[in-house]
Amino acid sequence: MEKPIHIEDFVAQARREGRLIRLQRLEMLGSLTSGFAHDLNNLLFALQSYLTGIRLAANERACDEALAGDIDSALAVARRAADLVRSMVRFSRQSGAHTDSVHVAALIEEVFALLRGSLPTSIQIKNSITGLDIAVVGEATQLIQVFMNLCLNARDAMPDGGELILSLERVHIDEESASGGQLEAGDYVRIEVRDTGMGIEEQHREKIFEPFFTTKENGNGVGLFIVQEILRAHRGDIRMEKSSGSGTRFSVYLPQA
Repeated sequence: MEKPIHIEDFVAQARREGRLIRLQRLEMLGSLTSGFAHDLNNLLFALQSYLTGIRLAANERACDEALAGDIDSALAVARRAADLVRSMVRFSRQSGAHTDSVHVAALIEEVFALLRGSLPTSIQIKNSITGLDIAVVGEATQLIQVFMNLCLNARDAMPDGGELILSLERVHIDEESASGGQLEAGDYVRIEVRDTGMGIEEQHREKIFEPFFTTKENGNGVGLFIVQEILRAHRGDIRMEKSSGSGTRFSVYLPQA
């Protein structure tokens, strides 16, 4: 006589299989990230070498200050990109990063400096973070990667233009609110990144943080997944909030310094 199948056993088995598939995908993602980062690091090293040579030549020929400034800016971006690659390697290997007190306003300014030229003039930036001296606990390079990803997603959601709005506030998570969630009770900084774009369809909302899920034609589906993993490694979290009107709003929670 066959043993009867209970719905609870079926659900438990499905969850185990889902976890196994997720682990396999994570392992593949780690391998892909490590290989990609290695190749990109070699290209960035060559780029830095060329830019350094051009800068030295500019000094010898007494080029105008504007050109020298552009070369310095390009070299700074290349160095920051190399830092991001090293951060990706650390993340893929699950090795610890150095955490420190990171000032949010300075961090966002650096993000926009890196994104200069990537954001069209049809997108208006409303950044109410500038000038606020609020710090979080984290590793600056990885947090820059988080906000670059969110800002680029916002850009892609507004092909016809719109508003990219950033704000922050201090919040306290009490024991009741922390119960059953990712965040522990304590003091946090909540940074909101909101756009006025096309928004995310209801049927996709539960899947956006899953690895390899994407609604973009040329997307790879790892951006938001990596963002979430970085923030959770920082004892923080990210949530997609329902936004009044059109667009999407992401809330990033990080421990307050």
